[in-house]
Amino acid sequence: MPDGSGTRIDAAKPDEKSPASINLFDLIGPFCHLVKPLGIATLDHAYRYQLPRFDQSNTPRTESAIEFILQKL
Repeated sequence: MPDGSGTRIDAAKPDEKSPASINLFDLIGPFCHLVKPLGIATLDHAYRYQLPRFDQSNTPRTESAIEFILQKL
């Protein structure tokens, strides 16, 4: 799995073939017999979609995350 800058984690993007992209559902799929997914949310507080594409999480105004909650079976 890639680490640090350049890693992209998506909640679900089945057509993504980039080695730097991680599909969250593919990541937790092998554990489906051990956990129950309870929730998933994308957090993009203050993200400015009208700006040109760049890593806005490096700015003091923007937060970007994918939050998922799993219950152990």
